[in-house]
Amino acid sequence: MPYNGRAVVPHWLRTPPTRPRVCLSVGSSTTEWFGGHTFSLAEVVRGLGELDVEVVATLPPEEEAALGAVPDNVRLVGYVPLHVLAPTCDVMITHAGPGTLCSGLSHGVPQLLVPGPRLDAPLLARLVEREGAGLVVRSDEAGADSVREATRRLLEEPSHAGAARRLGEEMAAMPSPADAVRDLPRVLEKLDASV
Repeated sequence: MPYNGRAVVPHWLRTPPTRPRVCLSVGSSTTEWFGGHTFSLAEVVRGLGELDVEVVATLPPEEEAALGAVPDNVRLVGYVPLHVLAPTCDVMITHAGPGTLCSGLSHGVPQLLVPGPRLDAPLLARLVEREGAGLVVRSDEAGADSVREATRRLLEEPSHAGAARRLGEEMAAMPSPADAVRDLPRVLEKLDASV
């Protein structure tokens, strides 16, 4: 269950996009914990600039500054509440972190996953790809061409969006945390009886 907290919605996000919107959100913890990404963000952004899309890149200020000049179709933003941004997107390019990944899938957005060094990211990426809701590009292969072409596939092949919507519906049908807590005594009784 993704949770992004309370946030102010930027004015530009209140207007529907005029062309497909692609979110690039590769996680701030990767920079903080591991000293950076294992691929070139500048190269990926340059490749996405060749598509007829609007790219919204949610990057910390130091990463924005390192990009230099960006293509005209790229909007650099700092923090944006993903629960508000995701429903406006046609594709999300993420690091397969659980919060970012689930925020997108809960809104039925297909994912291009470039898993980072977190232990769970490669596993989560493979599971989403196996379900048909996304594609995986290994970080050591992530460049202008590979990310651009995988993004193009996600935009042009409707099966990925259909699978992402299905996963979003499955997530919505799961019990809420409050429901799970209510059921916990019954589950514990069953466990105690079986021991």
